[in-house]
Amino acid sequence: MARKRQFWFSAEGQERDGSVKSFSVYKSGKSIYITGPDIREYLCHPIVKARGGTVDAVKREIAVVFGVKVTKVEYPEVRDRRGRRS
Repeated sequence: MARKRQFWFSAEGQERDGSVKSFSVYKSGKSIYITGPDIREYLCHPIVKARGGTVDAVKREIAVVFGVKVTKVEYPEVRDRRGRRS
């Protein structure tokens, strides 16, 4: 049975030439996936999960794999059942 992927956060990274690339990070069970600017999905290395699966560990993984410096992280807006921001 396939697990549902849940959006975790989005990140922006800057290359050495100054161009900006966008990334989306998803969780599915214990796995963490990064969707890069070329729309390919990358399954994070198991060491990311061993480090606790934190945002900092994922930022480090984005920097190593895609060769960018992560400059911005945005989390989805969280709302309660009545539509109010929390």
